[in-house]
Amino acid sequence: MTQFASRSIAMIGAAAAMVTLLAGCAGAATPAASSSPSAPTTGSPTPTATPAAALAPTPRFDLTCDDLLPQADLRRVLGRTVTALDAATATSAREEFRGIAQQYIARTDGGLACGWSANGTGDGQTASLTVYPDGAARWKWFKAYYGYTTDSPHEYCADNDGTCYLTAYTNGLYVEVTLVHVTVKLGAENSDGLRATPPAVTSVFASVLKRLDSIGTLRPAWVPPADTKTVPTAHSHLLSPAQAKKALGISATPGLTGPDGGAPLKSDIPIFGFSITSADSDSGYAYIRWLPAGGWAQRELLASPSAIAKTPLDVPGLADGDTAYVGTDSKGNRIVDLVLGGNWIELETFRITADFGVQAPRISQEKYTRTLAADIVANFAKWS
Repeated sequence: MTQFASRSIAMIGAAAAMVTLLAGCAGAATPAASSSPSAPTTGSPTPTATPAAALAPTPRFDLTCDDLLPQADLRRVLGRTVTALDAATATSAREEFRGIAQQYIARTDGGLACGWSANGTGDGQTASLTVYPDGAARWKWFKAYYGYTTDSPHEYCADNDGTCYLTAYTNGLYVEVTLVHVTVKLGAENSDGLRATPPAVTSVFASVLKRLDSIGTLRPAWVPPADTKTVPTAHSHLLSPAQAKKALGISATPGLTGPDGGAPLKSDIPIFGFSITSADSDSGYAYIRWLPAGGWAQRELLASPSAIAKTPLDVPGLADGDTAYVGTDSKGNRIVDLVLGGNWIELETFRITADFGVQAPRISQEKYTRTLAADIVANFAKWS
């Protein structure tokens, strides 16, 4: 696994910054003409409507995925036309981010995430591009974590699969581009086993940066609806080890592993999450991840025809306006999408295999999935 790939799989970052405020107010009506003299104005003036907060964020700049990385550029390095991936397709194709796709995460932060694939599934020859505004903190973390000492764009290729990477900070924006299985010949190998980017790839990367440099003043950051509740930033607020043990019907208290979140910008994934793992093996029972103020994203995913089919789930304790849906993926994992107080919280329980050994759950997957979901709902209500 490359250094860059290791970073890309890191799951936890800081709570998302907010994106674009789309609002407007109606102009005052023009009074009809009258032949009679004007009378003095009496009474209170007509109040002006207060702009309503946008229910969902949008990028804080006007450039689109195709503007930044057009098909002509992709064909130069991949040798063929590739198909744009929607959030649901990218979600199902990327195991580590199955429920909360990068498109949704970037939009929450005012940015843009794009994906393309030669076969339309997210496998094989692919390309991805992610842009975050207010990128200074992300770039600072990147440099410190990887020991990168300059502010020039960082690009390289990996020889094992012909994948080329760009990470850069330009015009106040943090950007990452990945090209998988390029068809152009890679550059010379260095002492770390990495290869220099060939001229064609460098040219494509430079074009992306030039287009980003053309962006002017960013639009204001999005403000979530006023009734959005604060989401926890620690897994102990959503589930305790004792609750997980009881729900799973196992003898040993499981571990709740993974960063809680709250540490600023530790990756390009501004979500929170943790695994429920076996006490005596590396096997995982479930994963819980959440996107602050992400209820809009869950609703978009639910409406997508290419997403995993989900049906309403009856979970005790849901507040008015909260929702719960459940579905099963192709591997037999159960995925529960909760929207609690405007936040998207996803519970994924894994199909039990022989790897669990003596710590295999003694309760059916369906039952402990429901129990864990109910525990999360109850704990969220207490915490919020």
